[in-house]
Amino acid sequence: MIIGVTGYGATGASAYIDLIKEFEEIQSFGAAVEFQVIQETDGISDLKYHLVTNGHRLRTNAAITRYIRNLDNPRVSNIVKYSNKKYKKLALEYINELIQLSWVGRSSFDPIDFRPRIDRLATRKIIRLVNGVLNRINGKWGIPPFKRRYLAFLTEEEFEECTKRFLNRLFESCGFDLCKPILVEQIFNTKNPLEGTEYFGDFRSIVVERDPRDVFVLSNYILRRHCRFMPHDGNVENFVQYYKLSHAGRVENPYVKYFQYEDLIFNYNEVCDQMEKWLGIRHIHKKEFFVPEHSFSNTQVYLSYPELSDKIKYIEENLSEYLYPFDSMKSNLTFEAVKGKPFGFEGKKNK
Repeated sequence: MIIGVTGYGATGASAYIDLIKEFEEIQSFGAAVEFQVIQETDGISDLKYHLVTNGHRLRTNAAITRYIRNLDNPRVSNIVKYSNKKYKKLALEYINELIQLSWVGRSSFDPIDFRPRIDRLATRKIIRLVNGVLNRINGKWGIPPFKRRYLAFLTEEEFEECTKRFLNRLFESCGFDLCKPILVEQIFNTKNPLEGTEYFGDFRSIVVERDPRDVFVLSNYILRRHCRFMPHDGNVENFVQYYKLSHAGRVENPYVKYFQYEDLIFNYNEVCDQMEKWLGIRHIHKKEFFVPEHSFSNTQVYLSYPELSDKIKYIEENLSEYLYPFDSMKSNLTFEAVKGKPFGFEGKKNK
């Protein structure tokens, strides 16, 4: 079984990763590894669209070319490390299984060869003249230059079978036993938590949500450097719109669950019981990785920023349905909270 945990950014997905690590026979990476080989740009999902759904000859070539280039993306360094440096080799074997035809050629329609600023009428005429001269010297010379091209028109079944084999080989290279549950962060995505689940016989997809007031403070003031992929300049209107768009629409499926970060502190026992029943796995190492007492200070962080009261009020008025009921839930606490600074340090207070 593959257990995928994902969040929207600063929503606490790693806390649920730590919790599930405490369950029986769970296998996971030794450190925080965002396993985005399926959902990343030019990853497996993009390949599937171009090679299966779209089926345009030029787009299949562009998609395969981009996938190969993306294998050198530094973001995959942790996957390379944990796969005993086999990731790129396995990925190249995978893409070669998908490619049905390859040759050396060129096309002036490739967006990676031409840019709008140079693809003008005068430029095209000059290139045509240059190509006329080059072709007389050598038929393989020209602009754009000849390069390896690819073609693949696959059925959904063909693509899925190749992808399943690749992912199984990749997990095995990381030392995982495919017969035991594997916990992976960011393998699925929040907007469509079922995307990529077709490659696994058994799966659970977890989406972690958090009170928008804390997400705003975390992403704009405390963890700003790590949250530049989302509005992070203190503009609360942009943040509210981003939050609404990101959270709109939930997928109803028995293998998908939405968990609230705060419930892991204020409703700890119930969340653990729910997780045990849903996963069908015993929680045998309680509080070995996630200690709710220590995470209490990571809730209601916005209260430490009174200078942001106007912005917090705007969030409360416009995202009221996403606010966590802290006051009513405090009576559920089953422990004495350990007070401390959020995330163990004092965030920079930018106005």
